[in-house]
Amino acid sequence: QFACQDDPNAFAFKDDNLTALISEKGGEIEEINLAGMDWISEQTFIKIADYCPNLKLLNVSGCTRLTNRALTHIAKSCHLIAYINVSRCPKVTGEGVYEIIAHCRQLEVFCMHGITPLDTPQQSAFL
Repeated sequence: QFACQDDPNAFAFKDDNLTALISEKGGEIEEINLAGMDWISEQTFIKIADYCPNLKLLNVSGCTRLTNRALTHIAKSCHLIAYINVSRCPKVTGEGVYEIIAHCRQLEVFCMHGITPLDTPQQSAFL
């Protein structure tokens, strides 16, 4: 399990450090909790997708830089996700939600409070 705590000193643990850790240990990581870490870049989320294929739990609530593009990468690469929390991620919309639902067949819990509603009837049909 990997977690960052939301504390003022945590900012010293920058994207470069996080991506290095993910690159090195990604295959072993099954749970990532980055809740409230609004400094994490889109590229770091894409790196998580690229290096953490065994991911089962991902909490990125409050990560304001998470985008639909990054969420799509995660959905297409991390098929074992059973729990994901993207609540309060303002750049995530129905498009990103759709990708997770369409690709993560092990999904049991999907928290998405504050996300823009699904965009099309096809996306809404998944719920």
